[in-house]
Amino acid sequence: MKKLLTTLIISMSCVASNSALFAQSTRSHAPVSKAGSANCAKKFHTLNKYKDEPWGVFRDREVAPALRVLLKRDYLLLKESLQRVTYPDSLSFLDKDGVLTLEGGAEHLFTIMEAALIIEPCGNIYALILNEGKRFLYFTNDQKYIDKLPPAIEEWRSNVESRRSQPSELPKLPVVFKNE
Repeated sequence: MKKLLTTLIISMSCVASNSALFAQSTRSHAPVSKAGSANCAKKFHTLNKYKDEPWGVFRDREVAPALRVLLKRDYLLLKESLQRVTYPDSLSFLDKDGVLTLEGGAEHLFTIMEAALIIEPCGNIYALILNEGKRFLYFTNDQKYIDKLPPAIEEWRSNVESRRSQPSELPKLPVVFKNE
């Protein structure tokens, strides 16, 4: 009986900590750039279809090919890293400017395998993948942010760093800029 009780307590704490990590990563972001500005031509016309169901974006006839070209062999890693997508504060994956933001992680692998994906209607894509808990892989097609992280992605990266075990003792993970 004592063994069963101990196992139950440990299981409950694991579930609670995983739920806390899952809930902690929910956050809505402002667009990285001004997608709604007059001098930005709309390239992705169907993002509003994914405000409640984000997985369709990986099958979208406009967005999916752009993601595959940008991420190349890391495309599947992004999809796997977004197995459990968290809802932002607004309960919609689409903000008022039409920007789609996905954040999440692989089941039971938060702080090891997570990702953030921001897609703007004008065609800008920003993706940051936590790869095996060892490094971040960053992808974008926005020339303004080829060699630096945009504020929304940097905020997400910082949040992931803060959730790692003993963050004061662990060095920050490197960011690999994968834009060629």
